Parts: sequence; C-alpha cells; structure tokens
Amino acid sequence: MIQLKNQEITDSINYAKNIQRALIPSFEKFKISFPESFVLYKPKDIVSGDFYWFTEKNGKKIIAAADCTGHGVPGALMSMVGNNFLNLIINEEGTTQPDLILNNLHEQV
Repeated sequence: MIQLKNQEITDSINYAKNIQRALIPSFEKFKISFPESFVLYKPKDIVSGDFYWFTEKNGKKIIAAADCTGHGVPGALMSMVGNNFLNLIINEEGTTQPDLILNNLHEQV
C-alpha cells in the first residue's frame, strides 16, 4: 500500500515536471539570440523553484534567472507563478525597464 501511494505521488510530481519544463524556454531559443551561451538548470528535486525566462520585446532581449522560495512542489508552483507574471508584465503589458519589471513582479506576487 505504501509503495503504491509513493509511486502515485512520484508519478504526479513527474507529470508536474513535464508541465514546468513546457513553460521554461527551450535552450534553442537562447542559442539563436546568444550563440555563445549555455544554460545550467539542475533542479534539486524532480521539480524546481528555480527557473529561467527569456523574451524579446521592443528590440530588447530580456532574461530572468529566478530562485523562488522553497524546493520541490511549493517552489515549482512559485516558479510557474513567476513565469506567468513575467509573461504578463513584459509580453502583454510591454514593460521593459528592469526596475519597473521587478517592482511590478513584487506587487503581483
């Protein structure tokens, strides 16, 4: 019974990993804009509170490397919240000034 529950929980977390990876930009996108770049992404657990984010807006390349509070599932949830707010603030609202982005992100979270 315990092994079955453990397997169900692990399967669920692995599925969450797939969702989280779908939100994180692909390395190929970075390579187009930054040919000499690399990304080091090593989650502590199956899912991570750390995430990177990238977009181009109004001729500017904007990169974020974020470390959300928590590890595992709580951190992963926060990383998805941060990812979504960055999309809203920059891609939808058009904010590109770093101080305004960070202040808005702080307010949203």
